[in-house]
Amino acid sequence: MGRPREFDRDRAVQQAMELFWRRGYEATSVQELGSAMGLNPGSLYNAFGDKHSLFLEALQCYQNREYTAACDNFRRWGTGRVAIERFFVFVVDYDLADTDRKGCLMVNSAAELADHDLDVKARVLASRTQMATLFHTAIVQGQQVGEIASLRSATELAEFLVNALFGLRITVKVQHDREVLLAIVAATLRALD
Repeated sequence: MGRPREFDRDRAVQQAMELFWRRGYEATSVQELGSAMGLNPGSLYNAFGDKHSLFLEALQCYQNREYTAACDNFRRWGTGRVAIERFFVFVVDYDLADTDRKGCLMVNSAAELADHDLDVKARVLASRTQMATLFHTAIVQGQQVGEIASLRSATELAEFLVNALFGLRITVKVQHDREVLLAIVAATLRALD
């Protein structure tokens, strides 16, 4: 019978997630992960298999956290255009408050790995689908009450907004002027008129 694990797996995955988020997948070594997680390389491999498996678990942890927060925000902000606008403004303010300018782990992972890592690509696509579904629901509600024009399909607009969101998450890493970012958001939201 093996020795029981002496670490909190969820906490360790969150620590790995933070490190991957700050440094990216390729730039993060197993030694750095072990140090951040309080595990020696052997224990890390025993617990998670390999760096890639740990990264996928960290991506899932990130997605669960971010999607839950997005759902909570949409519920709190109501429906339609107002909820969408508040969400985009929240993203701008959230990203600007992060002095490390990490952006979005999903977007960063898409840029770094999705073209050659099918597992990462699948997770990024799942994340996009979740966000598109949230936007779609808000768009349909907004169209029903006349806040959002019905000239385009809700599906088309939802995909447009996800694409705009991903682009915004990259832009905030280099553009720190809130007024410029809010002008980008306003231009994006005009697609709903």
